[in-house]
Amino acid sequence: MLGMTAVPALIFFILLMTVPESPRWLMIKGDPEKARKKLIRIFGSEDALAEIKDIEETVALENESWRSALTPE
Repeated sequence: MLGMTAVPALIFFILLMTVPESPRWLMIKGDPEKARKKLIRIFGSEDALAEIKDIEETVALENESWRSALTPE
């Protein structure tokens, strides 16, 4: 019975390797050029710049909220 659940899990794991990286993930990991290319392909050049700014703002807010949560008062 345990082996029957391993088959779908293995298929899922193999297919997971084909999932592309999101532009937000690329921005967080420090590859804004790849993120920009993906966003241009999705939205076009003008909207891509606005999306990059939005992603940068949200990442900065998230980093700030973690820093404030981890610093002692």
